[in-house]
Amino acid sequence: MILTNPVTSGWTIWCSLPTSTPVARPLPRADMKYGAVTLKYGKDPGMADAKSNVDIVVYRYSDVLLSLAELIVRNSGLVDDEAIQLVNRVRNRAGLDNLSAAQTADADAFLEAILLERGHEFYCEGLRRQDLIRFGKYVEYANNRINKINTEEGRGYYNVNDSHNRFPIPASFIDESKSAIKQNPLY
Repeated sequence: MILTNPVTSGWTIWCSLPTSTPVARPLPRADMKYGAVTLKYGKDPGMADAKSNVDIVVYRYSDVLLSLAELIVRNSGLVDDEAIQLVNRVRNRAGLDNLSAAQTADADAFLEAILLERGHEFYCEGLRRQDLIRFGKYVEYANNRINKINTEEGRGYYNVNDSHNRFPIPASFIDESKSAIKQNPLY
C-alpha cells in the first residue's frame, strides 16, 4: 500500500509487512520500483532520542546451526543424522516440517536445501551474496536475475562474471604494502 503524504510533498507512506505499519520514506528515484519496506525488527516504542532498548543482532543462533550442518557435510561428503537434526531445529522453530527424504538423499541435495534455508532464514540480513559465492552459485543466480530484468523490461544490464565474486583491493593498500599485496584476479 502506498499513500502520498498530503502534508509533505516528496514523501511517501510505505506499508511494512507483516504488521502493515505505515512508515514514512522519501520518494525513491523514478527508476526504482515501489514495494514494501521490510522491517524484521520492530521499532522500540520506548525509544528516546537516538537511544533504543532493542538489541542489535550480531550473530544469530540459526546461523551457527546451519553453518555447522554445512561444515559437517562438506568435511565428510556425507549427510549424517547430526547435520539433518541441526537444519530441522531451525525449520521447526520457524514452524516448518522436517527436511524431506529427497533433500537429504545426498550431499549435493542437502547443501542445496541448506542454501535455500539460509535464503529464507536470513532474508534481508545481508548474507545472501556471501552464501551464493561460498556455494559457487553467485554468478549463475545473478545472471539469471539480470537476464530476467533485461527480457521483461527491455534493459541492457551487463552480466556478472567471476570477477564479481571478490571486491577489488584498494590501490592505496597495494601501494602501502610495496606490492606485497596483489590485486584480486580480473581487476
